[in-house]
Amino acid sequence: MKERRGVDMHALLSSCVSRADKGERRVRARAAEAWADVAGPEVGRHTLGVSLNQAELLVLVDSPVWANELSLLAPRYANALNAYLGRDLVGSVRFTVSRRVRQEASRRKAEREEDLALAKKLYEEAGSPQLEFTFADTPDYIKDFAPDFVEGLRDRIGANVKDEKIVGYPIIAEELLKGCDVMKATWGFDNGWIDLDDWVFPYFKTRESKNSFGVSDPDLDPLLDAQRREFDEEKRRDIGYQIQRYLMGMKPDGSGPLELKPTTAAYARLDYATLIIAYVSWPYLMNRMTFPWFGNNHWIANYWLNREDKSWKGRA
Repeated sequence: MKERRGVDMHALLSSCVSRADKGERRVRARAAEAWADVAGPEVGRHTLGVSLNQAELLVLVDSPVWANELSLLAPRYANALNAYLGRDLVGSVRFTVSRRVRQEASRRKAEREEDLALAKKLYEEAGSPQLEFTFADTPDYIKDFAPDFVEGLRDRIGANVKDEKIVGYPIIAEELLKGCDVMKATWGFDNGWIDLDDWVFPYFKTRESKNSFGVSDPDLDPLLDAQRREFDEEKRRDIGYQIQRYLMGMKPDGSGPLELKPTTAAYARLDYATLIIAYVSWPYLMNRMTFPWFGNNHWIANYWLNREDKSWKGRA
């Protein structure tokens, strides 16, 4: 006869409640941190997101004037925060005047100065190499931003930067295929596309910008940090495969399944499947190219209509 083992339901429920409480606290903290991104730099200089309590976000403000102005926009900010977070967490926003805003601004300014000093030191230790950036010509805000970006590097860390080069996306794509020695750094619309820093790091790293679901995995964070530090393409790709296996519930080395814990990021993975994109057109439409987008919209200029085709008959 098999021995039946009892289950300590009190301990089990306490553990579940504790995990839920920790997750809820992370979500609330994320909502407060999201304020700076939603508010923007101008408003952010005068405010500080503090806490979310019972769906009310408390935001500290450095003056009564700003508090009054922002209070009029509170419903809009609540909607914007929920859209940013991807869930309805913020029911209202309350603005309160506090000296903490200026104190926090001073602290951040000091940290910024430290970061710039470190960046300048590392750049000089690397031999002060000449830097070159290529900017996409579409959308306009990218090429308009280019001169300020280049001048900012020159001014803040004394970098030797070539004047900005602005080209179309087809040229950027062609040069990227030739390797990092040819196309060293680019600015473009969603230029990373499937890069780890664009589609993995901000979503799965603890307290990062897109991590709205409160993932905090102490086993995954070191891998996410490691791929950012690695400049060797092959080694970084291997780290990417390890991260991919881990998020699929496997050990990073592929030797077997993970022992899943409450904090394992695999629980936050969202699986999806997509159909192969298929386009249908009348046979009389010639030189059709699928998926026109930034950089290849000029393909449409090559379309032409073959009126000799039998499918043209009856169409004006």
